[in-house]
Amino acid sequence: MRLSEELQFVPLIETEAYGGAGTDSDAVNLALFSNVSFVFSFGDLTGDSTLICYPGSTAALAVAKSVTAIAFNYRLSAANVRTTLADTLGEPTAVLYTGLTLTAATFANKLLVVEFDCDQMTTTNQYIVWSISATANPMDLSMTMVGKPKFPGHLHPTSV
Repeated sequence: MRLSEELQFVPLIETEAYGGAGTDSDAVNLALFSNVSFVFSFGDLTGDSTLICYPGSTAALAVAKSVTAIAFNYRLSAANVRTTLADTLGEPTAVLYTGLTLTAATFANKLLVVEFDCDQMTTTNQYIVWSISATANPMDLSMTMVGKPKFPGHLHPTSV
């Protein structure tokens, strides 16, 4: 089986400069997956923005960010992109529901990975939206979710 049939790749934030504006990801339905990894790729980052994860029992509730955010763990690449160890991730680091401060010195030109075991998520957390505040300028990033579908195959049902 091909990797694209075993896993589903979902673009949630397109590559762009979001400095001064911030951005929210698409809402994604976690009920269709066993587990997922959200992969953030940061470029230039000046200033400190905040990354927050909002759940919802529906996509509309997650997008509205009307429910209390949830805590998460992340792993950060050991080095900048295009350098030795850029593909090596550090130990998991816990983040409170209040969010992760994306300081330029730590996150610029790095890869950040957040993983969830979807079978452990409740129906109130079925949908997820990621929100990044507008503080940093510039702030270049993209984000893709890689998920293991509950029903792998040639065609996957949409999750956004």
